Amino acid sequence: MRFQPLMRAGSGPFSHPTKPPLPPADYACRTERGLTIERNCRIPLRDGVEIYCDLYRPEGATSNVPLLLAWGPYGKHALTNRVFWPRSGVDPEWLSDLTPFEAPDPVWWGGHGYGVAVVDPRGAWLSGGDFHHNGIQ
Repeated sequence: MRFQPLMRAGSGPFSHPTKPPLPPADYACRTERGLTIERNCRIPLRDGVEIYCDLYRPEGATSNVPLLLAWGPYGKHALTNRVFWPRSGVDPEWLSDLTPFEAPDPVWWGGHGYGVAVVDPRGAWLSGGDFHHNGIQ
C-alpha cells in the first residue's frame, strides 16, 4: 500500500510567531574561549542552492582539523541555554553556553582539537531551497 505524504504550507523564518528572532545573515568571524567562530558560512550545493553553517574550530587551526557535523531543523543559532528534557541524563553544567541545540559543545571539542560545524539544512532558517523534514527527500 502506498501512502501520500501530508503536506502543509510553510512559513517564513522572519514571520512565524513562535520562532526566535534570527541573527543577522551577514558573515562574521571572531575569536572567543580558544575558538575561532565563523557565523553564516555559505555552502554552495551542486544545484546552486546555498545553505548556511556556523563553524567552530580551535583558535589558530586553519586546516586538517577533524570535524563534527551537526545538522538539524532547529536553527544553528538556537543555543541550548542549558535547558534539557528532565530525563535526558544531561547535566546542564557539562555544556558551555555556545552549545547549539542537539549539537556537540564547541568549547569542549575545540579544546580537544576538533572543529564543530552546525548547519541549517535546505529551506530551514536562512538556508535556501525547500525543507523536507522526515520526508521522501
